[in-house]
Amino acid sequence: MAFLGFWQTGVQAADGDLDQSFGNGGTMSLAAGAAGGQYLQTQSDGKIIVVSGNNIVMRFDAQGHPDSGFGAGGQVSLPQFAISRCVAVQPDGKIVIGGVKYAGSLQGLAVARLNADGSVDTSFGEAGVSPPLMFGGNGAFASAIVLQPDGKIVVSGEVPLSYHDSDFAVVRFNANGSPDQSFGVGGAVQTAFSDGKDEAYTLALQPDGKIIVAGDAVVSRYSVGFALARYNSDGTLDSDFGGTGKVTAIFDLTDNYDRAKYISVKPDGKILAVGVYYTVGSDLTNSVAIARFNRDGSLDASYGSGGKVKTAFPFYLKMETAIEQPDGKIIIGGRAAPNTYATGNFGLGRLNADGTVDRNFGTNGEVMTDFGSEESAFVVALQRSGEIILSGSIGNSSNTGLAAYKNRVANFHRTPFDFDGDGRADVSVYRGGTWHLQQSSSGYGAVRFGLASDNIAPADYDGDGKTDVAVFRASEGNWYCLDSSSGAYSVVNFGLSGDIPVAGDYDGDGRADYAVFRPSTATWWIRPTSNPGNYLAVRFGLSTDKPVAGDYDGDGKTDEAVYRDGTWYVLKSSGGDLVAQFGLSDDKPVAADYDADGRADLAVWRSSNGTWYVLQTSNSEALIFRWGATGDIPEPADYDGDGQTDFAVFRGGQWWIWQSATENYYMTQFGISDDLPIPSAFVR
Repeated sequence: MAFLGFWQTGVQAADGDLDQSFGNGGTMSLAAGAAGGQYLQTQSDGKIIVVSGNNIVMRFDAQGHPDSGFGAGGQVSLPQFAISRCVAVQPDGKIVIGGVKYAGSLQGLAVARLNADGSVDTSFGEAGVSPPLMFGGNGAFASAIVLQPDGKIVVSGEVPLSYHDSDFAVVRFNANGSPDQSFGVGGAVQTAFSDGKDEAYTLALQPDGKIIVAGDAVVSRYSVGFALARYNSDGTLDSDFGGTGKVTAIFDLTDNYDRAKYISVKPDGKILAVGVYYTVGSDLTNSVAIARFNRDGSLDASYGSGGKVKTAFPFYLKMETAIEQPDGKIIIGGRAAPNTYATGNFGLGRLNADGTVDRNFGTNGEVMTDFGSEESAFVVALQRSGEIILSGSIGNSSNTGLAAYKNRVANFHRTPFDFDGDGRADVSVYRGGTWHLQQSSSGYGAVRFGLASDNIAPADYDGDGKTDVAVFRASEGNWYCLDSSSGAYSVVNFGLSGDIPVAGDYDGDGRADYAVFRPSTATWWIRPTSNPGNYLAVRFGLSTDKPVAGDYDGDGKTDEAVYRDGTWYVLKSSGGDLVAQFGLSDDKPVAADYDADGRADLAVWRSSNGTWYVLQTSNSEALIFRWGATGDIPEPADYDGDGQTDFAVFRGGQWWIWQSATENYYMTQFGISDDLPIPSAFVR
């Protein structure tokens, strides 16, 4: 194809702007009965699951339209539940809903499961629903749900004892829907913090299998505070956490009410809790409370003031939901209005990792979205691209509303060679200027873009979570890129003949930067998308080195790195250098994240014996895996979407892929022997 010799630009949407390609100018409303969209989950393919309190399960496609392949017109009813309360999506696409099911006159915690098409999974529980779990002579209400790696289902909630008294509830079901008898008593655990109302709202799993549940509890006669409990895998309280398995935190000494609504476990084991703060006797204000705890349950004194932060947004925002981005920033959603008496809108705000308002988001840190009536957002989720999805009620809870907001996230997991944005790398080849893509969700596609002599350079240049078709034409020093978000192509002159393309996100803004390694001077030239006029030149390596750029320190920024006769030299963006001997001079360096810890592992492919050698950053252990044969081309990528790079080789048009998620392999025929398999674009 012919390329135009100019630089084509467009206006980059700012964080917090409505995504105009979603629904009707960024929003979508749907009549779904009372309670609106109260529970939300996004799928790996971008589809959106919404559950209303009146037991309607809805699925929307990634563009915000009802999914006709789900139930009837995108909706499914759950008559077996009294109230639906939370939702999770299994890796196989099945949907698990936590809720309340009657057992006589009592309401017990239960879970139901739907197949990916919305039909009831009759292999689960009893006709698709588990038996309700009770707590002595008391029922319970669900609040949140998580799926364990072994398929077991954990649900948190509340056991109501009287009008003024309730306890935490935690239940666990086996993958088939039966109560897990190894957890608590008959699958259920009840925990009291006080003689008053102790309410659980959220939960999270630690990597070691322990369960953390958070909410609020009566701390004194005048105060309600954050309450966290940690359980061992058998349901017993973990005495290493606060001495009793329970901890609390309050943000004022008297007359205040603090409620934790979101928790996350940090990579270093610390626990972040986000919730609301207000004074007893007043209306809810725009105050957000955050506490960070050490592994042992003590407050982290290095965070805020003694481990706690209170933040007020510029306008009224009644917080209902929160989620943490991979870069540590915190998204807050709820009901927003210019003042406490005005009609409510969907409200969205963003905080920096230290709890201060992020003024670069929306207008001074906030966004209000008006559907034209009284509205409130109840739950927030992030797409794999980083885009923010809000769900809630419209028109006094009669309708369900959705809104999608642009959001570039540093450190967000973006899968290389994922052309359809479903979180899975696509089998794909380049043949004489044509890209042949076997997309895991969107099916086969062919794109004519480039010349046979071009260097292919696929990466996510526009930050939408999809790999863009791009080439570097060394004879001209030009980059040609086809943006997946707009369909427009751009031409950028950046480089010289003989340069090697090394595209990556060097500035951590969620978009790939044009970059080249110039062997003649052993210099890395980088054009950061966050400041394209400020070129960077980094002298690192020798002219004979192989460039092996990657995120070796897990900070969300691509690091300059070279491979030299079996030795790795890495210039870490977080500070410091890495020099390590791992491999032989004839090996092909295939650095990638093979252990799913967010950091590229040193790795080589040895063609002479068809073996992969990986030095895992998660445990510093060497992994040796025989997969392939002499003459194969290594194609490391995450083909199954589990966040872990899979071993794969291309052999004369055949793809042999070992999937880490299933620990099994498959072979597929795609391409011919002379094709250039695209996932090896940056393998030297």
